[in-house]
Amino acid sequence: MNRLFDIINNFTTVNNFSFSKKYVEFKDLETTGLTVDTLYKNGSSGSIKDEPISNILGCANRGGLRYKGTMKNSISEVDYIVLYSNLAEPHVPDYFITPASLFMYYGDNRRGRDILSTLKKGNLILKNCFDFLHEGKRDKIPPIFVFIRGENGRGVIFKGVAVPGASGLNINNDLIKVEMAHQGETFLNYKATFTILDIKSISREWIEDVMRGDIITENTPETFKKWKEKGIYTPLSL
Repeated sequence: MNRLFDIINNFTTVNNFSFSKKYVEFKDLETTGLTVDTLYKNGSSGSIKDEPISNILGCANRGGLRYKGTMKNSISEVDYIVLYSNLAEPHVPDYFITPASLFMYYGDNRRGRDILSTLKKGNLILKNCFDFLHEGKRDKIPPIFVFIRGENGRGVIFKGVAVPGASGLNINNDLIKVEMAHQGETFLNYKATFTILDIKSISREWIEDVMRGDIITENTPETFKKWKEKGIYTPLSL
């Protein structure tokens, strides 16, 4: 255990933020960049096709952990990852540590399966991320975009670009197995610690690069490059 691990488990610092008043209309999603704490609105038809994240990034339109690319071998073949949370599921109680810009995200084992045998491979993706982090292979870890449910379900709010782990956090504590219970079953799941980097906005150009599988380009945020190249965590400061 260390001091940062104690902070992570101090719930007086959890989700201490207000809902956004900035927004982007649904019709503009396919050409928009992303700005932290901005609401990206749903479409009006009520169809799942009106879900915002898939219209911005071209990924799946359901699920808490989504990705573009393939998981045949490892996440080195994945272009990017999306972590989405409504911050309201008691059996996957995701939360933010606001002073430290940390995001605590629970895996996708909800039906008592083996921890790595979930249908959408979410826990395997998490394990790959942290394995590569611990091995110093940050070049194999794709960008991770974090969204939460907007107030009254009107859309999603972008919370930032995340990377696995945190400065000062022991590698034994950044991805841990936790015992959970749901619908009468008890099983193991992952609890992962991510740092939200100090990237307040990203351009549409970089989104287009990432969607093509080009991660490091002239459009890549410098803070993300610094983490990739040197492992330096620069937490978001607003």
